[in-house]
Amino acid sequence: MFKFVRDDCLRAFLFCLVSFLPFLMSEPVIGFAKSPPMALIRSGFVKIDGKTRNAIIVIERHFTVTESTTILDVHGKKIQLDALPTPCKAKITFRLRMDQDPETLKVVVKEVLPHSNTAWSPQGHK
Repeated sequence: MFKFVRDDCLRAFLFCLVSFLPFLMSEPVIGFAKSPPMALIRSGFVKIDGKTRNAIIVIERHFTVTESTTILDVHGKKIQLDALPTPCKAKITFRLRMDQDPETLKVVVKEVLPHSNTAWSPQGHK
């Protein structure tokens, strides 16, 4: 008859533990993968047609401006939203958000267009 000794049981247990340890520590492959990022960051050159107290307007789309939004003028100097001339051509970096207006992260004014001013857009813009 085959007789187990305590040392043999311990070796068998350690062998199983070491064999399965990599599988326990690895991430699942199918079904439990990490979800995709909630927000996507994009950028592009646009013509800013107007502004409200909390957004910039490109065509008819509003891009939310927050306290953390960086706005730079043509010379690279940081300005506030109320000093942003509209209309103007700019490069904007923004974060897409589900069921909300995109959040503006950075605005860099590239060109101030003729007849630009720093006035707010009419209330009818939203």
